[in-house]
Amino acid sequence: MSVLFAVDLFRQKMQFSLPAAGWRKYTALALMLLVFCYPLFGIAFGHHFASLIIPGTFPCPTTALGLLVLTTALPRVDKTAYILLLFWAIPFPPLIQIPKYGVYEDAIMFASGVYSLIVLLRDWKGRDLH
Repeated sequence: MSVLFAVDLFRQKMQFSLPAAGWRKYTALALMLLVFCYPLFGIAFGHHFASLIIPGTFPCPTTALGLLVLTTALPRVDKTAYILLLFWAIPFPPLIQIPKYGVYEDAIMFASGVYSLIVLLRDWKGRDLH
């Protein structure tokens, strides 16, 4: 996945910026804040320090953060990376991580995935109208 990011950044295909205003800006900022609070939620749910999930070191918070970063690059985003991250973020938390392993903080990844899917679909729909 990081190779796709590196290639796109090297080719200067993607440009990242927060949406100017509205619900997308505030939702993206709130979700980014939640992603960085992953360890705090882990502590609140009774996980010990050794089992805390931290962005950049575990796939779930890194996926959530990656999706949020990619939403800021729309419409010039690598759709392959975006869809692969969506595949990880949407079905797995409610079907596997939360019920089977009790990793309730992965609801943050699920929320990031749902937000990213909505933004992607709105972007595709908006470009069809032009």
